Amino acid sequence: MICAAGALLAPWRKLIGPRSGAIMCPLRTPGSPMKVPASQTIKQRILDRIATRPSENAFLRSEFNDLAKSRTGVDKALRALVQQGVLVRGGYGVLVRARSLVYQDKQYAYPSVESDVFVREILDKIGVPYRPTQVVRDYMAGKTTQLQANLVLNVGRRRIRRKIGWGQRTVRYEYDRGRAIQCAG
Repeated sequence: MICAAGALLAPWRKLIGPRSGAIMCPLRTPGSPMKVPASQTIKQRILDRIATRPSENAFLRSEFNDLAKSRTGVDKALRALVQQGVLVRGGYGVLVRARSLVYQDKQYAYPSVESDVFVREILDKIGVPYRPTQVVRDYMAGKTTQLQANLVLNVGRRRIRRKIGWGQRTVRYEYDRGRAIQCAG
């Protein structure tokens, strides 16, 4: 059997079988059919999923599990999208839509929204209730004029340690432990 490029396919017959519909050819000529790699289709499925959710800025890694048979294929496609600057990592298992910036002939990717916006979105997705910290509640009540510079959210008695954020700006959690309020981060 001869493929479109003229190469003899006798050694390939063992790999593809005698009645296989796909002809694998080591040399491809223009216009001949080409098998699309699986990671390319997974990447396109991920892009389609992101496009159908324009109101969401942050995504969990687990939201893309159903797009492929193996976790490795999804991880490869997500890694490629991060390298292309379509997504950026916002913590363990967190991906955020990216914007790109060209500075001195280099392209940089950064989140399309502020850290506090996508942190709250991710906490909603994983089901962690949060509220303003004691310092913010005191400010809103007019008891103080000080505001906290860090991104801190009160999660009550919920145990969470997940690192979510971008760059140096990651969320810190404030816990309610009886009357005393502890801050971890």
